[in-house]
Amino acid sequence: MSQKGCLSDVHGTCNPEPMCVYHKSEYIRFYCEECRVFICDDCISGNGKHRRCFKTKLSDYGNRTRRLLRERTKRAEDKLSKLSSELDLTMQVQKRFNEAVDESINSVVFRREIIRQKFDDLQKQLITKLDGLRNQANTQYEEFIKLHTNKYCKMKEITETIRTTETDMTEDNMMIYTSKLNTFIDTSEVVPKLEPPSYVTDDKYFSSKYLQQLFGDIEFVEFNYLPIATY
Repeated sequence: MSQKGCLSDVHGTCNPEPMCVYHKSEYIRFYCEECRVFICDDCISGNGKHRRCFKTKLSDYGNRTRRLLRERTKRAEDKLSKLSSELDLTMQVQKRFNEAVDESINSVVFRREIIRQKFDDLQKQLITKLDGLRNQANTQYEEFIKLHTNKYCKMKEITETIRTTETDMTEDNMMIYTSKLNTFIDTSEVVPKLEPPSYVTDDKYFSSKYLQQLFGDIEFVEFNYLPIATY
């Protein structure tokens, strides 16, 4: 307190003293430690309500409060500095975390591309193999068709010739044609019955579990969430 009716703040500025709430015309002079209220001279004199309470002069209370305020301010500033460092560290850790996740995502995409290329290669190999087997089979079918088409045409021509010239045919010609007919009749034609190649798969490789093993999975450690601090 610098002068009557005036309180000095931390900057030395004079501020009007507050009045006692119990005695409206009196300035507060003390702080009651027991009741935790500000009181005036009348509150502690005569039959004043706080005459027997433990009290502190307002100036001493102000100095004590100011010291406490400064101490708490210093501790708060120290904690602000620490919190600022922790925030910087958290942002750096977050950045590294997100970069690691991005790297894993890129690995997933890259893995998918590798698998796609492998499957494309396998598909090409299987189709090439199937086409090769088909070409082999078609070669046999076409050879059979060509051979027996020629035989059919020749025998067709012979039978038509016999029917049209039989009455005028000499014995020698009849023997020749009879021999040709016997050869044709006694020859058996076995139609090629080739078993078509079958594309087979194992259904177990279509399971999500196997595909997950093929494609990869995530190694995940459960986050240990810390409680949010209150500052």
